[in-house]
Amino acid sequence: ACLQRLYGHEPVRAVVADWGASVALSAAGATLRLWDLARGSCMREIGGQPYLRCVAMDWPRKLALSGSNAPALRLWDLANGQCVRRLEGHAGAVLCVDADWGAARACSGGDDGDVRLWDLDTGACLCAWSARAGAVRDVVLDWPARRAISTGSRGGAPDRAGAERRAEA
Repeated sequence: ACLQRLYGHEPVRAVVADWGASVALSAAGATLRLWDLARGSCMREIGGQPYLRCVAMDWPRKLALSGSNAPALRLWDLANGQCVRRLEGHAGAVLCVDADWGAARACSGGDDGDVRLWDLDTGACLCAWSARAGAVRDVVLDWPARRAISTGSRGGAPDRAGAERRAEA
């Protein structure tokens, strides 16, 4: 049975939760919303990015990384609602993101068919490679082992070997 519904933020394209702290962050339309799960209420709304597609969250530091139809990731400070950095380099929408907050690294995939590795402290793209599978729909990383798997819109097997070779930065 459904325990609770969070209303007013539709259509949600991505959500991340910190179950221990009873908070969640959702991405829909052009806004991110930080939710109090115990009360079912929105604590903060952050806007300014067209058609959000993906989000990753650093709960201890209250930082969020979002991708959208714009060709850039945005790093948000949820404490004040401000964008602190833009990570530019994709040629189309950013469809997926994964982050290693402790190492200040992120990996994104986009409509342009590229997978990009980022330095979150500087916003620099450390390396990029073509997934060769159309738009990159998902990327999952094993950060300690420096491996990645990406999936594309053209189907076929996930691109594992390419990510391992290039995630050395």
